[in-house]
Amino acid sequence: NSHILNRDFWRDTGVKDMVQCSFVFWQQLDVSDEGYQFISRYNVVEFPHVSIIDPRTGAIVWKQVGDLDCRLLAEKIQDFLGSSPNPSEYRGNKIRRVIHDSNSE
Repeated sequence: NSHILNRDFWRDTGVKDMVQCSFVFWQQLDVSDEGYQFISRYNVVEFPHVSIIDPRTGAIVWKQVGDLDCRLLAEKIQDFLGSSPNPSEYRGNKIRRVIHDSNSE
């Protein structure tokens, strides 16, 4: 249940550090307005539910329900970070490319 997640899972320093450095951690009760909107949008039917949502698309790229494994989540976080561009680097490259292109004219 969610209490076990809060007590044990999020206390894992490896998972905690990766989440704090690279993600927005968002936790809601299923009966709250925000929780209900999330449940409806992503068709959540089992709890606890942990997911990684791609901020560019809003799509769930990984989810786990029920019993969770810290090592599995750490792997999935690393996979996501390795395969997804860093937004600040992407923006910087895009800006440099636009400046370079405009200087070429």
